[in-house]
Amino acid sequence: MDTSQVRLHHHLHGVARCGPFVALITCAPGVDLQYKREKQRVAQRLRVYNTLSVPASLERALMWGTVLCLDSFIFIFTLLPL
Repeated sequence: MDTSQVRLHHHLHGVARCGPFVALITCAPGVDLQYKREKQRVAQRLRVYNTLSVPASLERALMWGTVLCLDSFIFIFTLLPL
């Protein structure tokens, strides 16, 4: 890579960290595309994280329901004979 490509590479990485507003102001070629790709990667990563968190949340809700049912049963079982 020659020096102009290196400068452009550093410029693109610096602008991409600043966000889309700075990227639009500087009008560097490829920055908007790079920002969109990064945004898509983040969205895909969040979808995967959400999918993986569903079983844990479901198990937590089922355990909470089980504890509530057990509590109701114990309450009725201990107070009903009185």
